[in-house]
Amino acid sequence: MNHEELRLTKSALNEYQSLTEKFEELIADHQNVIEQIRSVSLIQSGENNLSIDILGFRVTIQFSMVFQDARTPLGQVSALVDLQPFNSIREFRPIYTVWFDYLGNVISSPSEGSSLGHTSYADCLPSFIHSVAFNLINSDLMALQN
Repeated sequence: MNHEELRLTKSALNEYQSLTEKFEELIADHQNVIEQIRSVSLIQSGENNLSIDILGFRVTIQFSMVFQDARTPLGQVSALVDLQPFNSIREFRPIYTVWFDYLGNVISSPSEGSSLGHTSYADCLPSFIHSVAFNLINSDLMALQN
């Protein structure tokens, strides 16, 4: 491992806990949020993920860590549609993703600085779920559902 790889590894180890806490902050009130959105219901919640039913699709919202410009750790929140929820071999399709920094500032792209709010804002999770619904409605998956 060279010096730069060691620096990146240490940075990732240092930031992971903070990023995980920001994700938990984002989904902390998930039950109340989900109850207030029509056509959305909670399936299960776990560590670093949340599964919901939205418009008849099982969607997993999960946390991961990525690097911005190969240097700066970011939290990534992805919504993945489970295309085969009842099969032993699962197939997922990404439908929506946002990123956030160690402070909780949510951004639309790792390469852009346009802010979408903060993980602690009450409207952050509802906004994320509405964006997932919008992308589902405007995808080819709606035609496959019937």
